[in-house]
Amino acid sequence: MDIPHPSPPAEDLTRFRVDSPLEIERLLRGMMERKALITGSGRSGNGSFITTVLAVDGAARQFYLECPFDRHMDADLAAREGAAFSTRHENVQIQFTAGLARRVELEGRPAYRLPFPAALLRFQRREFYRVETPRDNPAKCRMALPKQKLLEADVVDVSVGGVGLTYPSGEADIVLGQVIHGCRLLIPEVGEFIVSLKVRNQVELVQPNQKRVWRLGCEFIELPSVIERELQRYIFKIERESHAMENAR
Repeated sequence: MDIPHPSPPAEDLTRFRVDSPLEIERLLRGMMERKALITGSGRSGNGSFITTVLAVDGAARQFYLECPFDRHMDADLAAREGAAFSTRHENVQIQFTAGLARRVELEGRPAYRLPFPAALLRFQRREFYRVETPRDNPAKCRMALPKQKLLEADVVDVSVGGVGLTYPSGEADIVLGQVIHGCRLLIPEVGEFIVSLKVRNQVELVQPNQKRVWRLGCEFIELPSVIERELQRYIFKIERESHAMENAR
């Protein structure tokens, strides 16, 4: 299954893979019933869109998606095969690709009909696709720590579950398990978001230039869905640019 997103090593993907037709149908129906917001990204790499599952036809092994509002995305989905989709269901992240979409009408409204995916990737809690942020245009995280100066950390990787941060040793006193509210996450060309972070792991590293830095793995706490969607778009953008660079070599 060709999923154009970063993933664990191939040998690890089998534990996330769901290929039972009955389970795939159950998950799609659950997305429909809960009206889960699904982020899609077409093959042309021109952007991402938000959609929902409108109906599931188990007998025909097909499902129906709401047409994106963006006409450009709408045309991309209709013309390309293998769009990638990501959503949250039952408190876990699910990602999949689907075959060629067909423009149809469903109960008088425009929709897309797609075949069931051959398989889904269903990640366990706290396990998300994670991408490294571009070094030439890095994202930043500004944290106002108690009794300390404002700390600006570099965002070295990001997922919809959390961020990896680095900052010079000695600039702040952060402890494992600490919850930091009111963090300002600055994402280039996307925006600035206020988030709450919990420090899940930390390690002190020595860089090649002999400078010591702290590396933190932080989990988002109660991340609003609107910020999650913006982060997913940013992740898609990084992946498209990465694939474009690889194809140009």
